[in-house]
Amino acid sequence: TGTSVDARLAVQILDETDRNVQLFGWHFNTEKDYPLSKAADGTITLANNVVRVDVDKDLYPDVNVVQRGVRLYDLKNHTYAFTQNLKGEVIYLLSFEELPDAAKQYITLRSARVFQDRVVGSSDAARSLVADESAALNLLREFDNDTGDYSIFDSFDVAKTILR
Repeated sequence: TGTSVDARLAVQILDETDRNVQLFGWHFNTEKDYPLSKAADGTITLANNVVRVDVDKDLYPDVNVVQRGVRLYDLKNHTYAFTQNLKGEVIYLLSFEELPDAAKQYITLRSARVFQDRVVGSSDAARSLVADESAALNLLREFDNDTGDYSIFDSFDVAKTILR
């Protein structure tokens, strides 16, 4: 029936939006200086819910890592085997239940707007949802700034410029 198709589409849009929002990397799903330990064969295996990982090229100039599945690959040396343990920035895809309320609200409203655009098509509903989505994104950004305790000195490029 149409209802079950709409429900499946709504769930699919919610999952897609959840992933896209979390890929951005917020304070709540990002770990900095996370130890990336190699196994006996030199490979570094990541958790199944890791969606992005990177290491600082200034700390590790001899490697250029990318995530391939649940393993790290070194593009510079063309290998999955590493000669040392690394530390990097890891972004996790958390379950919806683990997300802070500000993220849940934004993901839900954005998903509702996308569903409305794709299925319902009401311009009145669209205007209302766009305004609600924008307010929820502002709330999420404010939440992230408050909990992240960011400062201008968190940027390596800024710190390098100031310290020269």
